Amino acid sequence: MSLNLSWPAATMRAVVYHGTPFEMMVQDVAKPAILNETDVVVRVTTSAVCGSDLHIYRGYMGGAVPWTMGHEAVGYISEIGDAVSSFAVGDYVIIPDTVSEDHLEMEPRSKEYFGFGNSEMGLGGLQAEYARVPFAEANLIPIPLTHETANSTIERDYLTVSDIFATGWAGIDYTGFEPGDSVAVFGAGPVGLLSAYSAILRGASKVYVVDHVKERLDLAASIGGIPINFADKDPVAQILASEPDGVMRAVDCVGMEALNSSLEMNESIITQQMVDVTHFKGGMGQLGVYRS
Repeated sequence: MSLNLSWPAATMRAVVYHGTPFEMMVQDVAKPAILNETDVVVRVTTSAVCGSDLHIYRGYMGGAVPWTMGHEAVGYISEIGDAVSSFAVGDYVIIPDTVSEDHLEMEPRSKEYFGFGNSEMGLGGLQAEYARVPFAEANLIPIPLTHETANSTIERDYLTVSDIFATGWAGIDYTGFEPGDSVAVFGAGPVGLLSAYSAILRGASKVYVVDHVKERLDLAASIGGIPINFADKDPVAQILASEPDGVMRAVDCVGMEALNSSLEMNESIITQQMVDVTHFKGGMGQLGVYRS
């Protein structure tokens, strides 16, 4: 018999996408329940918005509508299945963006995403009051918080581990990075900034960050990155002026909504620019999402 620390209501509030670009709704939906003995239900206390959510919001990707949005969250366990022994009701956890039957690893054999509307496991989204997490012991990440110590500021410190920071860090891994390497990060959104920060933390010699939004480039400079504004001048020329042989590593943190210098969409431009700025026998990593 599963333990329960949740409100008795059969519905909850959630952000729902109905298939109309640029339109999201907050509405009542069915509250998740334990379906299998390896499940837990988490009371979501902090959630985030990802660039992937923006692709859906703008109508570029997604599954069969409607579905609940979001795939990054922190919360505490409110219900627990009979086969779950590593967690208890009340434990605070990070919910990763993907769920797998395997233990956490870089490339699980099978995985599904929260909040994309195409889950065979019946996953909902995490921009909701509650979420069911299958195979909880293989997927949830415990964090040292309690009801007495948790607050929104502390939870945000853990929240990016769910996806944004973990993804940015993995993007550097994908390039074959070694300490001392020079790096170019294309895109200075949250993932791009945290990818750049990951490279800096890991000992990069220089980290160039390419974008056109001044506020983002200012943030990149504040963490030690070298800002490159592609709207002012060709970013390849700017980087090669300082790195004539190219950088050793490059990361795409933009994807399908990439823009050229005229701020017109050009889906292939980042891939070409990474090839142009990367040193012979260097490495590239792709984090940006593409349709095919």
